[in-house]
Amino acid sequence: MATLGSIYQSSSEEKEVRLEERIKEKEKGWIPLHALAIILFMAMYPPCIPTLLMVKLEAASLKWMLFATLYPTILGLLIAIFVFTGGSLLGLSGLQAMVAFYIIAIVVTTIMAFIKRTPELT
Repeated sequence: MATLGSIYQSSSEEKEVRLEERIKEKEKGWIPLHALAIILFMAMYPPCIPTLLMVKLEAASLKWMLFATLYPTILGLLIAIFVFTGGSLLGLSGLQAMVAFYIIAIVVTTIMAFIKRTPELT
């Protein structure tokens, strides 16, 4: 709440207006589907800088560090776009889109579990 309070600071004459009301006033047009897309993007966001540096040190490669940065960012962006666009086209609320996303994720994961691996030739 402190972070939101600093982002949505008010002038001295607006001190009596509650934080929730200031956010609602300044962020008109945002719907729960926006929040879901942002949450999904942030869940896939790349790791912190020290982790990326350790990837570079352990793999001894700048390429792996860049991959560890770009892959989750691009994947998170694609997931957020897919969920927001799909939810908007289907007229789903944020909660309905979240349930649909999780059901699709479970179905895809279950299907992938039944794919048989071919034995590797040695």
